[in-house]
Amino acid sequence: MSKTSFLNLLSRYQSNTCTETERKMVEEWYDMLGQDYDQQLSDTELNAMHNRIWQNVTPEEKVAQLFPKWKYISVAASIAVLLISGALLLTNYNNSERYFKESVSYSSLSTYKNKTDKTVELVLSDQSVVTLNPGAIIEYPSHFAGTKREVYLNGDAFFKISHNPEKPFYVHNKDIIVKVLGTSFYIKENGKTAEVAVKNGKVMVKENIHASLLGQKKNYAKVLITANQMAAFDTKGKKLQTAIIEKPLPLYEAYDLPKPANSIESQKFYDTPLDKVFDTISKTYGIEIKLTNEALKKCTFTGDISNKELKEQLNLICQTISGTYTTEQTTIYIKGGTCN
Repeated sequence: MSKTSFLNLLSRYQSNTCTETERKMVEEWYDMLGQDYDQQLSDTELNAMHNRIWQNVTPEEKVAQLFPKWKYISVAASIAVLLISGALLLTNYNNSERYFKESVSYSSLSTYKNKTDKTVELVLSDQSVVTLNPGAIIEYPSHFAGTKREVYLNGDAFFKISHNPEKPFYVHNKDIIVKVLGTSFYIKENGKTAEVAVKNGKVMVKENIHASLLGQKKNYAKVLITANQMAAFDTKGKKLQTAIIEKPLPLYEAYDLPKPANSIESQKFYDTPLDKVFDTISKTYGIEIKLTNEALKKCTFTGDISNKELKEQLNLICQTISGTYTTEQTTIYIKGGTCN
């Protein structure tokens, strides 16, 4: 069995999606270690299990004496399987969910899985609302006690958190932890990345240091993002990067506020300096916009950009100055161009 196949088998076993034959195969492997497999084993127990595998390997000379040569290959292959299974268990077992359950042991846990082909809304005890995508699973305490509100998510979901500065809300994922006080945001995972996109409010996103059984990292990535921003965690490279969401919303819309009476007129410009035009757009979306060329401040813009999405607005303005724009993390840069 290849390493990739073995990893896939372990993943299916832990998520209870493997066949009965595959389940028995995995459990027989762990029975060979001299101790039944239990997803709730402590870190110390799992490390001890790994050490026993190495200690029980029979030296080559002794094996050759005890078994005929035609059986030696089979024994060696079995030992290799044990070594690989033990190593992969320690390096790929995800400890995040177990840590979450320990932190909310004060209350009984409820588990809900969206088995439909549509989104489903779930209201938590603090009146926070979670909209689960099809297939998403959430684990949450029946009531929130202590100084934190914590849930565990597998899959994609949109959160609208009730505001409570005294008790921040935490969403645990196998790769990241999201901390909020009261805001709306979306969490998405696809195996390669874990993404958090903020509709309104502020969110702290950090790498889940409890994911590995091999010890917590001393240095881990964390970022603070706000409305119209997102953070993406590369699960393979263990890198956390920020960006602007695909379709930013005007802040009044993001925060579900009434549309300002002058919102349309404020986006109609006549011979207006470019720095003031981009300042208006920046305040509308809460996104930083910078001119890379000081000479561009002398340029002016005349036009109506109301009722257009952000990208359309930027393209329209850049066309009038023969310029371009680029996005680096959560900042937009206006480059090149002339005033002709």
